[in-house]
Amino acid sequence: LITMPTTKLVGEAKSTIQPTDHPYLTGAWTPVHKEYEVMGLEVLEGSVPQDLAGVYIRNSENPVHEPIGRYHPFDGDAMLHSVHFHDGQADYRNRFVRTKGFEAEQKAGRALWAGLAEDPRKSEDPTHNGNFPGAQGSLKD
Repeated sequence: LITMPTTKLVGEAKSTIQPTDHPYLTGAWTPVHKEYEVMGLEVLEGSVPQDLAGVYIRNSENPVHEPIGRYHPFDGDAMLHSVHFHDGQADYRNRFVRTKGFEAEQKAGRALWAGLAEDPRKSEDPTHNGNFPGAQGSLKD
């Protein structure tokens, strides 16, 4: 019995990323801004063992907004990708890690923090009171 996977869009981040030729923003590193659930992944060869039960999780950088200055791969927003194995099948899910910094930038609609390759004083203060959320007050969490 062959069944088609069921794909459900469950979320989407507001993004300002523009097309680029930056090597860490293209190809396998092209940012993903949609969150999905895909139930019953198609197995291309062989089969998933019936007794295989567990989860494979990958954390990836996944920038949402144009950088303030230069882009460094560690500057991207965190996205978790998971493949859940159960009952001879596999399911996929991906989600952004919704840190205070991610939420503040989603609300602002742009990057608020300069990245690792820039002077942190280029960062904006989303609280406007000198009380930056995030690491050291000037790096995005």
